[in-house]
Amino acid sequence: MAKPVIYDETTGLWESRLIQEADIQDGAVTVAKIGDGAVTNAKIASGAVTDDKIAANAVLAGHIASGQIQSQHIGALQVTTTHLDDAAVTTAKIADFAVASGKIAANAVDDTALATGAVVSGKIATAAVNTDNITDLAVTSVKLADSAVTTAKVADGAITYVKLNVSGQIKETDLDPNISINVAETIQESLVAAEPISGGNCVAIDANGRAVNAVALIEGGKMPAIGVAKEAAASGATVYIKEFGELSLTEFNYSGYTGNLLYVPTSPGQPVVAAPKASGDIQQKIAIVKSASGILINPSFEMVEITT
Repeated sequence: MAKPVIYDETTGLWESRLIQEADIQDGAVTVAKIGDGAVTNAKIASGAVTDDKIAANAVLAGHIASGQIQSQHIGALQVTTTHLDDAAVTTAKIADFAVASGKIAANAVDDTALATGAVVSGKIATAAVNTDNITDLAVTSVKLADSAVTTAKVADGAITYVKLNVSGQIKETDLDPNISINVAETIQESLVAAEPISGGNCVAIDANGRAVNAVALIEGGKMPAIGVAKEAAASGATVYIKEFGELSLTEFNYSGYTGNLLYVPTSPGQPVVAAPKASGDIQQKIAIVKSASGILINPSFEMVEITT
């Protein structure tokens, strides 16, 4: 290719040579003068590509070298849920105490998430433990503070006789002054019945220590009577026997006999007003009539045998 003819202003001569940098006026090379693809990497000065030189969305993933996006390159709050890969947030990525209450989903913390002994007293809110949170039989004696069981905590009828340590424990000062207690009313016996016994019948004890109907006879009798059956009992069942004190039963009918002594009958039955007096009978006083349906029991073991 022929060299262009160039006028050299310094020498004032026309010369045939290549165009050099000094031959080009400043600003003479416009965009239109640069061919497509003519600006190669070597033509770009270091640091020449500034922010305003890069078109929007021009930097694609393939243009970024591996590991080059560092913390300072990411704007505040720019990493959203869609930018995080599944399971990308590991324990090491979570700062200590960063998981606040609002970050935990409802029912997310089950028993497997709690370390043994993790729930200490200070973690439990006041009044947080309800009845349904306590396992049956979990409140043992050692869990109860002294004097914690007040009157209001005890259900009506809950204190049965077997719950009372009564030997020497109930003192006169423990009793309500408005309550009158007849010690006699506490004296009763329970035995296994050797035969059917009706409520109100006089009761004796056989050679086997079982309860039988008292019969005031010298021959074939069952004496002495120790008390009166409080209620009916079948053979083999437990019969409760009043041995001393007041007993009122609907089975009794002593109308008109208040104050009269009562005796053990000569056949199975209730105490009788008329003392046995036939030959072969036994007289044993067992009670006194208090009202039409009530008697005061106090068996006498001084018995009189009638022989004539």
